[in-house]
Amino acid sequence: MLFRITHRTEYRYDEPVSANYSEAHLLPRSLPYQSILESDLSVDPRPSEVSEHLDFFGNRTSYFSVDEPHSVLAVTARSVVDVRARAAAVLEGGPPWDAAPAAPAAARPSMPRPSRPARSR
Repeated sequence: MLFRITHRTEYRYDEPVSANYSEAHLLPRSLPYQSILESDLSVDPRPSEVSEHLDFFGNRTSYFSVDEPHSVLAVTARSVVDVRARAAAVLEGGPPWDAAPAAPAAARPSMPRPSRPARSR
């Protein structure tokens, strides 16, 4: 199924700001069941610097800066995404959510305890 997605965020400031430095997670990523046919991020006023990288989880992260005074900042993401059917996820193990609080401690996953800094006297 083909999706055309537009997301627009607009910031209006009471007084002009001298600069803006932003990071956005607005562009979709490719997955085995999802193909990105088009994607674009536009910023108004025009940014002086733009870059993109993948975060730790593989999400597209856009960085931009606007180095001129402005009272409105508009960020618009446009994408065309082809999503194919996929099998439903099969979740195994563990008690159902409504039974989890009553599950014996031995059935719960163990979590490491956070270490505490030594106290100085």
